[in-house]
Amino acid sequence: MTAEQTTRKHRIGAEAIFSTFGANILIQVCTIFQGVMLARLLGPVGRGEFAAVILWPSLFAAVGLFGIGTSLARRAAAEPDHDALTRSGLVLGVGFASCTSLLCYLMLPLLLKGHNADLVLMSKWFVLFIFFNHLTLVFTSIDQGGGNFRRFNWTRVILNPIYLALVTLLWLAGVRRVFPFAVAMMAANAVVLAVRLAEFWRSGRMFGPFCPLKPIARDAFRYGLADLLSPLYQQVDKALFLYLLGVRELGFYTVALAASGVAGSLTLALASVTFGISAQSRGQEAFGRVAKVFRCSAWAWLVMGGVLALVMPVMLPLIFGKQFAPAIWPAILLIPGGVFAGQSSILEQSLRAQGRAFVGLGARFVGLVVMVPLAWLASKSWGMLGVPFAYDVAQLLCLVVFCIKTNAHFGQSTISALLPRYSDFRAMWSSMSHIFQTRFARVLKLNP
Repeated sequence: MTAEQTTRKHRIGAEAIFSTFGANILIQVCTIFQGVMLARLLGPVGRGEFAAVILWPSLFAAVGLFGIGTSLARRAAAEPDHDALTRSGLVLGVGFASCTSLLCYLMLPLLLKGHNADLVLMSKWFVLFIFFNHLTLVFTSIDQGGGNFRRFNWTRVILNPIYLALVTLLWLAGVRRVFPFAVAMMAANAVVLAVRLAEFWRSGRMFGPFCPLKPIARDAFRYGLADLLSPLYQQVDKALFLYLLGVRELGFYTVALAASGVAGSLTLALASVTFGISAQSRGQEAFGRVAKVFRCSAWAWLVMGGVLALVMPVMLPLIFGKQFAPAIWPAILLIPGGVFAGQSSILEQSLRAQGRAFVGLGARFVGLVVMVPLAWLASKSWGMLGVPFAYDVAQLLCLVVFCIKTNAHFGQSTISALLPRYSDFRAMWSSMSHIFQTRFARVLKLNP
């Protein structure tokens, strides 16, 4: 084994958390700009059509890799030969992407039944997104499991400036149709994949030995089964809006999701990092670190979510346009749901890294059983506010289940270890200040 093939396991600490948070902030900023431009260029109906076009291919992409990403990440935490693991992952990725794309293409006429033929045709073209998504996920999963968060974050970040640049070019060209923006999203994902493949090829690592495919697929199978409900659970609110209220209301809801998700950047960063932390630790050490991350995330949500709710009535119409004013209250109502979902993801990732593949299945089943009928009933009385309300209730139930399962797995008798503490707020602030000061000192060349 060469020095290039051997990858040192990275110790995951505060710097990984804050670098991932910084990457998520940049992603969030680009996402907001993209959302604003799409909203202003396409209007509520066009924005809803765009969301409908990408809905089902995105859902199939999330399901179709069938746990391969998680299996690769877990193996990368212990496997020194990441090059061989990457080659195996790419082979599996191509196979799964081919099957998933074909299935999605054949099912789209049924899934979008009742909508115009142009919408179905645009969604069929967007099926190509599944290939780019699956193969890129192979690279990022191995980066995440191996603790290489610099490359993990770099891969995630570059997608958004590329897509933003393409959207800007379409805007300058006077394009106001939905399909070119969907093509631009596919193109941005294709560029990211091409960059990672080119890097792998140029370094001479594309060809060589493989890790056995069967153990990876066997380990992935249980995660794939467990993940069948997860993407549906993440997209069901959009599907409910589309089928209960229509394309125009889906456009409002998409803007509300974008606006309310601003505060979730840190939680997404923490969930990504928690997987690596838990994969590299066991027992009480793992629980202690995960519990601290969970508590710090709760503090971050309390601060950022509260501020966001206060400024939402002013900022949303100012940024997205007055025609999206009906999205204000759905956006505010979605903030608690985002809190519960983000906290749940931290606990879920920590347990999945410990080998608990099915830990989220029961929680999401409970959430779906509650969300679908409650959204149907609430939308009849409250219109657009009904689905966000059902979403909040379902996410809260999921969080309760994850707290119970986490305590049981790590042998804890109470949930007090997961409750926010003032000492965590102080520690989080101190770590953040130290890292920022260190970074600025390096930039200014003040370090010896």
